[in-house]
Amino acid sequence: MKSIINLAKNVDRLNKRLVYFIIGERNMASFCYECTAKLFGEEKAENNDLAGIVRHDEKYYTLCEGCGWITVDKHGKKVEEEES
Repeated sequence: MKSIINLAKNVDRLNKRLVYFIIGERNMASFCYECTAKLFGEEKAENNDLAGIVRHDEKYYTLCEGCGWITVDKHGKKVEEEES
């Protein structure tokens, strides 16, 4: 593990994200509002992994580790996809 950390220190700034991802510095699982509430309690749901990734009334298609591929709003809450 120390050799991986030493490698990370010597990598230029553009590659640091990849190295941090490999050694586990980044969160691997993302949960929507509902899954966060089920797994970690309602008090943690407001700060779910998908909250804040879009602004205003935008929607985002993403992967929730509990639900699978879903569309979320700015609060990380699952929304139904509108028919085109």
